[in-house]
Amino acid sequence: DDDSDPQFNVVADYFFVDAEKNPICLSALPIRFEQGTDEATQCKQNIVLRGVADSGITVYTHVVAWKLGLEGKQPVIAVLSVEGSWINLAKPRNSYEEEFRTIFITVRMLHFLRRKPEEPEKNLWSHLRKVFDKFDLRPSKDDFRNHRSLLKLFAEKDLNLAKSQVLRAFIEDGSKKQTSEVESDNIEMKQSFIASDEEIEDMVSDGSSESDGNSESDEEEDDLFDFTCAICDNGGDLLG
Repeated sequence: DDDSDPQFNVVADYFFVDAEKNPICLSALPIRFEQGTDEATQCKQNIVLRGVADSGITVYTHVVAWKLGLEGKQPVIAVLSVEGSWINLAKPRNSYEEEFRTIFITVRMLHFLRRKPEEPEKNLWSHLRKVFDKFDLRPSKDDFRNHRSLLKLFAEKDLNLAKSQVLRAFIEDGSKKQTSEVESDNIEMKQSFIASDEEIEDMVSDGSSESDGNSESDEEEDDLFDFTCAICDNGGDLLG
């Protein structure tokens, strides 16, 4: 019956939910690189950590930031409670890990490259596929795409990761892929509004054959096949 909130240091079988109680990726929280708890970056979403504490109690606590420790033998993920205490996270709930597999693969990739920045890329993939062999889909570069901003932050903040040519290549590849996809979408949108020469010829040919038995005047036929090309004005936002 103590009025004070129960204290705990580690939470296992964890997952995160938003204000509508829908699962949400932990990377939706602002990331912190400082060790302190003051001046936390403002979290724009209402995110709750759920799981089981090391004392056995059920955890339901609001969190405002997360941090990632890469110095040890295993990566350490911790979240900052709204009360101002850091909570270490152990093993996530299986369904949560599978749904948000990309962030956990990205964390493992950063941990591996920080410890071995000169390691060749093939050794990284061998390590990741061994760690995540329970997933049906094998880890790939696509898992890093939505976390490119996180990769850039760690490359800027961590001297060891800054040495990694593999990490730099992932960041650059992600940037190129996003650009090429936007350009491809732009081309497809324009082409969908522009009739090709072959399409126009086919339409004219079909229309002419149908009008052979009609008695309409040449002016009416000219009006019938008076085509206008509409050029897309590129309105709206393009999503990469």
